[in-house]
Amino acid sequence: MTRCIGIPGLGFAICLVAVLTTGCGPSSTAGDPDSGTNQNDAQAQPDSAPPGDRDGDGVPDHLDPCPDDPNQWTDSDGDGRCDELDDKCPDDPDQWTDSDGDGHCDELDDKCPDDPEQWTDADGDGHCDELDDDCPDDPEGWVDTNGDGACDGDDDADGDGITNAEELVYGADCAISNPYLADSDEDGIADNEDPYPLDPFPEYILHRNDSGTIDLALSNRDGTFTAPVEIGAPHGCTTDAPHNCPVNTAYRYLSFVITDFDNDGRTDFLAIGDSNPADPSNPQDLWWFTRTGTIISGSATTFQQRLVDSALTHAIFGTAADFKNDDRNDLIAREIS
Repeated sequence: MTRCIGIPGLGFAICLVAVLTTGCGPSSTAGDPDSGTNQNDAQAQPDSAPPGDRDGDGVPDHLDPCPDDPNQWTDSDGDGRCDELDDKCPDDPDQWTDSDGDGHCDELDDKCPDDPEQWTDADGDGHCDELDDDCPDDPEGWVDTNGDGACDGDDDADGDGITNAEELVYGADCAISNPYLADSDEDGIADNEDPYPLDPFPEYILHRNDSGTIDLALSNRDGTFTAPVEIGAPHGCTTDAPHNCPVNTAYRYLSFVITDFDNDGRTDFLAIGDSNPADPSNPQDLWWFTRTGTIISGSATTFQQRLVDSALTHAIFGTAADFKNDDRNDLIAREIS
């Protein structure tokens, strides 16, 4: 409210201004609906909020090692895995998993983590002692079939009728095989009936053809053979035989001998190649053909071809066998002088 009073003779007036205020002071907004605050509301807020509990498990976050998991709240060994569900070894900070539930944690204590009946492997041979290892102090053996207290070459670990020692060498059975698998190559034929127990592929025969390759027919193992397929680099032209490139159409693979030349238990063969079979004086190539033991589509007729010699003056073999009984294959060649 403003009121002015004129003063005669002085030519001016004095105005009085009255300011009305309410509440506690000139800046108070208490009770003002436009102020955005309410004095009663402000007085209702406590001085500090209670501790947080994000997962609502009743354990405050600052005391809960798993504050986001409502089903867990204890970590006795401080390994970061809560005891209620995640830690099967709650008193061991270095272990927490027990896959087979045998009470022995996998990280350090259980050597057979998927077998609830076993957990110890004293000799570290991969066979647990409680049931599987007849010789728990021998890392080289674990089956004692003859009961002599030793796991050695006299035992037959896979029960195929061939002793462990015999399976490792070309001996009475003329083959090598895995002493711990009764069917080493898993081809359905037991080692004691398989002439090549580490070769999963059928036997085969080879024929010369007029296409500059080799015809190979796989055995059906009933006295018959599959239709032949062609193998071998056409006309002997390969990166390691540049002397046969560009292609010489007269080149032929002439003769073959099949055995296990590299002693890996799988068949391979040698082949003689001739750039001009009509000329007996020209040098010949000696090729070695091998294949892996991996069974995939087409692998039975897929071979790696390597040049062994390119300066043979005559065929060096007629047959192959272990003629000296030294567990190595020998070649016999005929030479007319």
